[in-house]
Amino acid sequence: MKTSSRCCSVVNADTGSEEEDNSGPQGVVLGIDAAWTENQPSGVALVRETDARWECVAVAPSYAGFIGLADGRPIDWSVKPRGTSPQPDVLIAAARKLAGRDIDIISADIPLATVPITSRREADKAVSKIFGKNWCGTHSPNADRPGLIGEAIRDAFKKLGYSLATKGVTPHGKTLIECYPHPALLILCNRDRRLSYKVDKYRLDQRSLVADELGIIIRRLDHEIPGTCMLIPALPVDGPLAGLKRWEDAVDALVAAWVGTRYLESMTDSYGDATAAIWISRRWSHDGTGA
Repeated sequence: MKTSSRCCSVVNADTGSEEEDNSGPQGVVLGIDAAWTENQPSGVALVRETDARWECVAVAPSYAGFIGLADGRPIDWSVKPRGTSPQPDVLIAAARKLAGRDIDIISADIPLATVPITSRREADKAVSKIFGKNWCGTHSPNADRPGLIGEAIRDAFKKLGYSLATKGVTPHGKTLIECYPHPALLILCNRDRRLSYKVDKYRLDQRSLVADELGIIIRRLDHEIPGTCMLIPALPVDGPLAGLKRWEDAVDALVAAWVGTRYLESMTDSYGDATAAIWISRRWSHDGTGA
């Protein structure tokens, strides 16, 4: 588990000098694995920093599941969640209730831009150029996918006070960032090739491979954000491969949240231009704090 590099300064009453103070509430990050279509569920994760350490507060495989947690309704992970349209105002209200304080960063895995998206952006090209050799090139967004969903998410969060961070444009205060889990996982899990955890990329006879990779990611996340393993139930040992999709969505939301924590700690780099940027964690240094 890593401690935050951010802290406050307090004055020592005896010496009159300033000293670091890592106590008390600090950052809160909401991670969203936003589906590009309304008929697919979207994972959501909430992490909170207290006493300079991150902890997992809540994680759900769908918007409805996350909102239900705030109302005291547990998630039935054996049931396939339904896809719904995003409701940023309701999500933020639920996140505030669960975290006990306001949300600082929203980290979303969906193409976002200050202008309408009609084709591949400089952000997509830049990430693919750097991480394509690791099999982590980006998907190609267009006017239909994510289309209006991405614009609705951006506009709704903007009304709530969250400004989109792009290359060279880093807002002060509440911030919305775009992330991409595949290259983030290279850093998190110290790999040089895309992890094999995406359910729709494999056959039923490869289920154990997908489950093993998901398990590795969850344990790494728990190391960085304690409480993760307590809030995500154990992966089912058998059943259809599609049954692992809700764990995949929850993991992607948690990875998004982890990137948000790295952004708060000034440990991310932006790929793109002033209209859109994908934020990716820097590599660990020898002391584990970042490049």
